[in-house]
Amino acid sequence: MGFTKRSDVLIPQLLREAIQGEFAGATALYGSSAVTIDKSFLGAKGGDTVTVPYFGTLGEAEDVSEGNALTPEGLTSSSESATCIHTGKSFAITQWAQWASWGDPYAEGARQIREVITRRWDKALIDVASTNVPNAYIHDCTGLTDKTLSYKNMLGARQKWGDEQTRIALIAVHSDMYFNILKQVDGIQRPIVSMETEGPDGYKPVRWGGALVVVSDKCKKTLTTGTTYNYESYLLKERSLVIWAKGDPSVLTGQDILADADIAAIHHYFVPHRYQRLPGSSKSGAVKVLNQLDLSVA
Repeated sequence: MGFTKRSDVLIPQLLREAIQGEFAGATALYGSSAVTIDKSFLGAKGGDTVTVPYFGTLGEAEDVSEGNALTPEGLTSSSESATCIHTGKSFAITQWAQWASWGDPYAEGARQIREVITRRWDKALIDVASTNVPNAYIHDCTGLTDKTLSYKNMLGARQKWGDEQTRIALIAVHSDMYFNILKQVDGIQRPIVSMETEGPDGYKPVRWGGALVVVSDKCKKTLTTGTTYNYESYLLKERSLVIWAKGDPSVLTGQDILADADIAAIHHYFVPHRYQRLPGSSKSGAVKVLNQLDLSVA
């Protein structure tokens, strides 16, 4: 950590305003419809357990015979618990001089901070998509002859939802699994899916089994033996994940008395959560898929 120069000192209020501008349109999990971001979270400390509320479901329609009446049923609300995460980033004020040499240090600092925080959001969302998933919503292919995320196995994962297969937002996969999907061919060696393209409307991702494919090496990969690995992929419906954020990150400045240097610290509190079931539905909004690849032949 270097020494502070007078010209290096930042104005915290200006950086906070720049961060607020960057976070106005911040998205998680690549901006997909699988994630809702709500900045109305009032506050908790890191590690605190908080309540995530949502409406219950009225269930199925009730048939009425002549002379009888409907049975009143209340619309209740349910709740689930989630854990607040305290995250952040710190840097020496001398870094400010380097950012200033590129242009507007407040814009550059805010941009980098937004990227750091949204990457942390994505990791947290994948973690909650992976944890405590009921067995009814895990499609385990590791004991099958075909252990990959083949088209057949992708449909097997969708089948976990029965007749509720609408509003599927995406499937998140590790890059190894993604390239395995791209390598799959039909009976005359034609690729089953085409690689993503850059068109006039921007990035057009691959679709697989009726879902958009999002690639992230934050998806779990575990070595089993030799060159064989187990993988987790996550099939997600719209609004199945949520980030409850405590407004925008705060900016604090102070002095490191050991290095005689000023420092800046950005703190952010948020709660990532996977709904155990979708609001208005009796089923989970996420399916975890377990696959296996031997990278020596995959």
